[in-house]
Amino acid sequence: MNKLLVLCLVTLVCSVSALLNADGKELVFLQFVFRNGISAPRELYPNDPNHPDRWEEGLGELTIQGRKQLYALGKELRSRYNNFITASPREVTMQVATQQKNMRSGLSMLASLYAPDDFWEFVPGLPWQPVPVFYIPEDEDKVLGSFQNCPLVLERMKKLVGQFGNETVLEMYEQQMKFWSLNSGWPINDWNDVVKLHRILSVEALFYIIYWTTLSKKSKESFQTQE
Repeated sequence: MNKLLVLCLVTLVCSVSALLNADGKELVFLQFVFRNGISAPRELYPNDPNHPDRWEEGLGELTIQGRKQLYALGKELRSRYNNFITASPREVTMQVATQQKNMRSGLSMLASLYAPDDFWEFVPGLPWQPVPVFYIPEDEDKVLGSFQNCPLVLERMKKLVGQFGNETVLEMYEQQMKFWSLNSGWPINDWNDVVKLHRILSVEALFYIIYWTTLSKKSKESFQTQE
């Protein structure tokens, strides 16, 4: 169950001492917590008509669209706090989770949030400067790591599955689960299986990748035979 709610988060902490805007307001501490951008599915289902090469960034990796998302977020934050923060990389600390998509998400956001000014520009015309990020090994990370070692989270997840993934609910969707099993090539037997398949299909839908949405004649005949 713990796999259902594993969030990939990036934390940015801007700790700025005595930075004043034009109105004399002081920014003492600023913290952002956000997810990674749109990423490719971590895996494909057995009957997926799309080849893994369709995802040029690699399965499970941050897509170009995801990088644009985080770059746009950095620009928005820069616009919002422009009167408080500077271009100095010394005033920002970023922590990311251990996966590459999290690292790339953080770097994409910093590229616009901390684009260099004239002082920090080290290559003429290059609107980028290196800003360090750090991570903690997942088994030691109590902030961005997996929730598998948190008893409270596991208890809440068990309650959630019991509420929405119990036998009564599963019986209501028995025919749909048979349909998903037949077309995906995966046995869809419980809530975890449904979520696993949905994650793939939802990402493919964002990129207008064709996948099965209706039964083919052959699949329909096979499905009716199973009934």
